[in-house]
Amino acid sequence: MRCTIPKAATTAALLSTASRAGKNAIRAGTVTDPLQHSRFSNSHTWQSARKANRISSSADHDELAISASGNKNLRSSRRQSRPFSDSCLSRNLQPELLTAHSKLGLDPSTNRFHAPIVYHENYSFDNWPKHYTFPMDKFARLAHCLVTNCKASNPHHSTLSRPLVRSYNDFFRPLDLQHVPWEWFQQPTGPIDFRFLKQFLSGQLTKEQCRLIGFREQTSRPELIERTVLEVIGTMLTCQLALQVCFWLCV
Repeated sequence: MRCTIPKAATTAALLSTASRAGKNAIRAGTVTDPLQHSRFSNSHTWQSARKANRISSSADHDELAISASGNKNLRSSRRQSRPFSDSCLSRNLQPELLTAHSKLGLDPSTNRFHAPIVYHENYSFDNWPKHYTFPMDKFARLAHCLVTNCKASNPHHSTLSRPLVRSYNDFFRPLDLQHVPWEWFQQPTGPIDFRFLKQFLSGQLTKEQCRLIGFREQTSRPELIERTVLEVIGTMLTCQLALQVCFWLCV
């Protein structure tokens, strides 16, 4: 019988040993400077952690090898498997359960090319400062790429015979801002303090709050407020789709 020590337990034990080694070195006079003690302890900690990872990784590798020897065709069967399982595709989509949608996309039961994709045209907007590290146009550019990129339109960088998504109508579209049920957001039924939510939606957050969010003076822009809410609704729609068809993608 073989017993495998969990990686976390092995690492914790070796880290504890390394810490004791550092303290014993000080008591023995080998290390007298506290800063040197810190370096000594950290060095032993790092080396011990690496040793723990090697031990656990070796054990994991052995277990995987044993498992693979019992099923030699596992890799080939995975390679030959379809991108979407028949059990998922055979389920009929129930629109009444997709409470966060404003428009249905391509029916997953007939879609053999990609998972359901959630997208709203207002995820991106114009006149975004170029010096910001957050690329606001990335959502629109990604959606455009999915709908247009193929060998005919981009022969040097694509091998697709047709775009992955045939039309913008194939995207699942989340609710518009004016139709959002705010009880999903604000307490007590939602996770956000209603006073903070009210300040955010009206563009009345303090400078410190805007700084913590990361968009500073742009936080009060109506376009940014809208796309922030839409992004949350899109995530909720993505989760609802995942519960029904097993696969999803939120652009």
